[in-house]
Amino acid sequence: MVAHLESANLTGAHLEGANLNGAHLQDADLAVAHLQGANLGDANLQGVDLYQTHLEGVYIADARLHVTRLRRQQIKQVGEEKDRNYEDARRAYLGLKVNFREIGYYDDARWAYLKERRMERKSHPWHSPYWLLSWIEDIFTGYDEKPQWIMSRLFPTIWLLFALLYWAGQGLGPVESYLSLRGVHTYLLFSLRAMVTLENSPFPLTEVGLWLSAFEGALGIIAFGLLGFSVAKRIARD
Repeated sequence: MVAHLESANLTGAHLEGANLNGAHLQDADLAVAHLQGANLGDANLQGVDLYQTHLEGVYIADARLHVTRLRRQQIKQVGEEKDRNYEDARRAYLGLKVNFREIGYYDDARWAYLKERRMERKSHPWHSPYWLLSWIEDIFTGYDEKPQWIMSRLFPTIWLLFALLYWAGQGLGPVESYLSLRGVHTYLLFSLRAMVTLENSPFPLTEVGLWLSAFEGALGIIAFGLLGFSVAKRIARD
């Protein structure tokens, strides 16, 4: 049976864990109501002001949100995610993302978008190619919502990883000592030059070094392109 609670006065009501699936709550007064862990799946919440409502762990997949006033700090984590029902959690965060954009809460919309993408990843096996590629996209770009992560995470990872590979593979030829301070600086400097594709390297290269520098240069070009793409995408979304 569907609950019809249109325009009902539910101020301060304790509805923790209540099953309000499909309920009609348009214009209901839910100020300071306690809805922690309640099931609001498929409920009609269009135009409802939930700004002062307690919503921690609420189930909200497929709820009809339209200009519904609430903030992400009230939810923290939807019940579907807590139950590890990641497909339903993805739909819950999708609805929240769209609603936050409608009411102009763009930071909250970005949070919901990140949660939506992470729930989508978790709905796949961790050993699948999709999960791995999605995880890499998340930690290095924040799904294009964190372009600064490319500068603070991706570029340093490429730089330091290849410096280590040049040392391990003896890609630069002989130096006085692989453990010397001079040797460390040499590998770091060459890796930086290769990443930004500087020509006319003053360092001698072995065959291994030639292959590594070509691969690092290609990754550097891709990373710079990804940075521009992420910034443009973020601007377009805003």
